Amino acid sequence: MTSHSRDKDRDASWQVFEALRTAPEPIRRSAREAIEAGNQETFISLVTEYLQTPTSGHSQPRIAPEVLNRVDWDWLAGEFLAGPYPSDVEPPPPNPRP
Repeated sequence: MTSHSRDKDRDASWQVFEALRTAPEPIRRSAREAIEAGNQETFISLVTEYLQTPTSGHSQPRIAPEVLNRVDWDWLAGEFLAGPYPSDVEPPPPNPRP
């Protein structure tokens, strides 16, 4: 039997991964440096703070708190580290969702 809650967890992690991949360079760089330093708490705080901040002209956060509560942070950190180092001048490359 398939567990639907696990799929929601995976979807939440992918939503956050995609949002983080397209975040401004300073956010991506700080998040990566936190992971590389082994400070997952700082990584989670940086990502959560960024994603709970509304985009300009909107009152809702980028990612809803209930989605953030389902993120697999270990997976997210690993996937984020596996990508290229954030560039100061180039946007992140496209990374299609499997």
